[in-house]
Amino acid sequence: MTTRPHIVIARQNDRDDAWLTLFRNPDGRWDVWSATGASLPAVVTSALKLMQERPSADLTFSTRRAAEISAQGLVDDPATLERAVASGALTAFVLEGRPGDNSVWNVIYRAPMGGGLSAPGIAGRFRGDELQGEVLAEKIRQWFARENYESFMPPHWREAHNPVKINRPHFVRELLVRRDWKARELVPHAFERGAAQVTVIKAQDDEHQMQQAAAGRFMEAHS
Repeated sequence: MTTRPHIVIARQNDRDDAWLTLFRNPDGRWDVWSATGASLPAVVTSALKLMQERPSADLTFSTRRAAEISAQGLVDDPATLERAVASGALTAFVLEGRPGDNSVWNVIYRAPMGGGLSAPGIAGRFRGDELQGEVLAEKIRQWFARENYESFMPPHWREAHNPVKINRPHFVRELLVRRDWKARELVPHAFERGAAQVTVIKAQDDEHQMQQAAAGRFMEAHS
């Protein structure tokens, strides 16, 4: 049986400050790619490099422990997205599913605590595979930046003296990259005429800024 390659980043079973990166091969066999106490940004950077080396691979980042994922499973079936990982907040980068166009990606959100699915419609469009996948990688980096890398780690003793407190949600958070899912099939109402809350011009401007950031990283990597 052939399955899609899959990269998984999860908490190590016995530590809150360390991460395990796993790789599911096309034959279904799992390999431990890394088990490290390195900083989460370094772990994510390594996983993104692996994803670009294996451009057909899906990706899951989860605050669940590896043992929990082994027992409960990954969110592999789009039909389960609305109820998977009870009480968790899920973000999924997927193909938009425009007829005859597999180059456009989009994003789906599943709110925590039993929330439904939502998507930004045309405002969420981006061409993830451009620049050898760097555009998708930049989207992933931006997600971690918005969530705040430190919010995934245990409190540090220095925080007690810092007036700016870090919000650490008590619910599970997961970021998914799914190359077979289609946003238009999962959240069709988000793409109905007039559903988008921003104009096409705004969406195009956001994509342009994304392309510039991704192009800058691409040039740095290949200079």
